[in-house]
Amino acid sequence: MNYKRFVFTGFSVAALPKWRDQSGQFGKDGPFTLVKSSKSGALQFSLGQFRHGPIPNPTAVDLLRMAKDFCLAKTLGPTFDEFTEVSVPVIAGLSVRSHSDFIRVWYISDGKSFLLATYLHEWGKHIYELSECEKIIRSVRFEYP
Repeated sequence: MNYKRFVFTGFSVAALPKWRDQSGQFGKDGPFTLVKSSKSGALQFSLGQFRHGPIPNPTAVDLLRMAKDFCLAKTLGPTFDEFTEVSVPVIAGLSVRSHSDFIRVWYISDGKSFLLATYLHEWGKHIYELSECEKIIRSVRFEYP
C-alpha cells in the first residue's frame, strides 16, 4: 500500500492516503491532527521535544504510567487494553470509555523526546479506524534540527 508521510514540527508519521492533516482548524498553536473523513475520529499529537539537559530515557513502564496519569488528570474513567512495546521508539498505550466516547492514549519516546497521541471517536465506531491509528503510531519518527 502507498503511505503518505505527514511532517510536523519535530516528528513525522505515515498514514494511508485517505488520512489528511486538519491541524489548521485548531489555530496556529493547536495540536497536530489527522482525520480520515468528516465522520471519522481525530488522531491528535502533542510533542515534548528534547532541547538540552539530562536525557530522560524513559522505559515502557514509565510511558504507561504517564498515560495512566494523563487519564486520571482528565478524569476519563477506568482504563483497559493497556500495552507496552519496547522498540525504537518505545510505545505505551491504553484505552478509555468516557461516556459515549472511545479514547485511545499513547505515549511514544525515542529516549529523548516525548509524543502524546490521542484518538477520539464515538464508542463503537472506533473499531473501523483503530488498527490504522496503531500503524500510524508505529510509524513515528522524531525529527531534530
